[in-house]
Amino acid sequence: MALGYKYYIPAFLSILLVWNSPTIGNEIEISEKLGEYIPNDILLINEQGDTVNLLEEITIPTVISFVYFNCPGICTPLLNETQSIIEKSNLELGTDYQFFAISFDPRDTPALALQKKNNYIKSMQKKTEARSGWKFFTSDSLNIQKVTSSLGFGFKKVGTEYIHKASMIFVNADGMIIRYNMGINLLPSELQISVIEANKGNTLPKTYKNDEYCFPYVAPAYQRLNNIAKAFGIIIIASALLFFFYLIIKPKFSKN
Repeated sequence: MALGYKYYIPAFLSILLVWNSPTIGNEIEISEKLGEYIPNDILLINEQGDTVNLLEEITIPTVISFVYFNCPGICTPLLNETQSIIEKSNLELGTDYQFFAISFDPRDTPALALQKKNNYIKSMQKKTEARSGWKFFTSDSLNIQKVTSSLGFGFKKVGTEYIHKASMIFVNADGMIIRYNMGINLLPSELQISVIEANKGNTLPKTYKNDEYCFPYVAPAYQRLNNIAKAFGIIIIASALLFFFYLIIKPKFSKN
């Protein structure tokens, strides 16, 4: 019987973990929309607090990353990689191409966007180029829905955080989507090819490294599992101690 409990308890705990974890559906998938154009009615707010039209901001080949500035997961590595690409590339940021970091969290503010941007720029060699060519945007829920939908970016809110994938999406100067880079890694050569093809108006197959997710719900789920496991551990230890004392005391009562 003890052997049975040895296997039943972990299985039971696993079921509880799955039962208590939020489900992940198609909301977080990235749907490729190659050849489609960004709508001309999307309004964003730049780091200075000015409302701008996204399409009017795209005057050269542009790489768009969707992030949120208080993200506890993949967003920071994605922005770190952007910083690294800018430093390594032989292309001139702000002239040959530009990077946009667009927050999909309506709670993010222009002040937070500016703070995030400045934190990266202060450690860069290409400070001047980055100030003009790496732009950070926030917006309201309506425009966030428009821009993420138009570029095929999915995300799901869980509690106060979001589940989402990491990606870089390339558009040409006319706002046409030309390439998807899945994951956080991008080679300078891949950036250069994408910029060249963007200027020609060509689309490219996605560069697929691997799916990299931000899972803010994992820690709470495992915390629940940990709490349940602790409770079972206490029960098992208490039962073992009671049984041990019973074995010690039983012979004494038997003699009496």
